[in-house]
Amino acid sequence: MTAHNPYSHGGYEQYNAHWKDIQSAQNVSNRVIFTRGHPLLVKQLYQRAYFQDICSLMGERRSSAQFLEFGSGRGTTSMYLASEGYDVSLVDRSLEAFRLARINFDNEEIDCPEMILTDVERSGIKSESYDCVFSIGLLEHFEDPRSTLRESYRLLKPGGLIFHVIVPAFPLSKMWFHNVLFALLLFAPGNFVFLMRRLSSRRVARKEATEKSGKNLLRTNHKRDQYLEWLQELGAAEVRCIPYNPYYVPNNPYYVPTARSRIAYKAILFLYAWHLELRKRMKGKRTLLLETMPMLETCYLLAGVKP
Repeated sequence: MTAHNPYSHGGYEQYNAHWKDIQSAQNVSNRVIFTRGHPLLVKQLYQRAYFQDICSLMGERRSSAQFLEFGSGRGTTSMYLASEGYDVSLVDRSLEAFRLARINFDNEEIDCPEMILTDVERSGIKSESYDCVFSIGLLEHFEDPRSTLRESYRLLKPGGLIFHVIVPAFPLSKMWFHNVLFALLLFAPGNFVFLMRRLSSRRVARKEATEKSGKNLLRTNHKRDQYLEWLQELGAAEVRCIPYNPYYVPNNPYYVPTARSRIAYKAILFLYAWHLELRKRMKGKRTLLLETMPMLETCYLLAGVKP
């Protein structure tokens, strides 16, 4: 008999402990990712782009829209929306997540939005209340995310946008390009040794794809086609689940915080920032800054409109 997995539905205790640990961590960059200035971290670069892509898909209606962030955590994307004067609310089950979010909003002197402490699978919020329901790194933490997806769709007004960034459990072999790039910039042969050993083991790659991350927080590896099918079953229109966010910094035992690794990190940040700026200028009909090709994806974007 298989034991019950307490993490299969985003166990409250585990996520509360997760956000409490982040609050007490010495690394400030894990507590707040929002920045008003030039990004100093790769995650600041792409977190701002999430906000920009939501705005692009919402178009002119965003000025009067009501936004809801599902599984908001520290609320980074909502901070960008609120800082621009948009009407946004946050939903999460964790008091510690909201405590961290309030600290971040206060520190940046951004008016703190409504925070709704409830379950994303059964929120109890009135149907058709929001023009955009979005999440950043939520759906992959459910073995079966359909109830969460169904609830977020229920809360949309007709014509509303659903926008879910999904960060599945990709194996290391998926990130070969980024690892090679970082190793080249670092001039560290050990990185190539580490990479080749990991890529040569299919067993390790398969194991990595289903492992829990962090403190036993489930991270699934459902495919893009599966998410696409689930959202289409709800009746959404203009549905797409695309390769998303090419900006990634490898993390393995050889990447120690040395002067050389910091230079390599800054070089990657410069390249990514230059690439993103180039995409902004050449966007044309492309509406999404972080859309990419499958070989470079670090996550998926699941998006659609409620007819």
